Amino acid sequence: MLRRDPARRGRARDGRLPRGRGGAGRPRASPLRTHQEFDGVAAAMGLHAARVEDPHGVEPALREALAHAGPSLVDVVTNADEIAVPPKPTVDQAWGFAIAKTKELLESHA
Repeated sequence: MLRRDPARRGRARDGRLPRGRGGAGRPRASPLRTHQEFDGVAAAMGLHAARVEDPHGVEPALREALAHAGPSLVDVVTNADEIAVPPKPTVDQAWGFAIAKTKELLESHA
């Protein structure tokens, strides 16, 4: 008798959730991965790659990538918790932001 692995229940062999079960065929994200090193993946594939962790390093990395003759990847590490604000926010954008943050606050305390 063939036994199924309970850890894989409901998932395909590649870890994807089948359609109709909330996953729509998308792979599950691993909660253990806090960061991805896309520069390492790109370098392993033979691309020119750079990883930037300091804001002052963005411009030199982009110049180097644009000067490279072949494909390049610049992996810029950002703070996921930092709020991105447009240069000239409108009243509608500010209102939408306030509504979104209020909902986020209420849902986190529910």
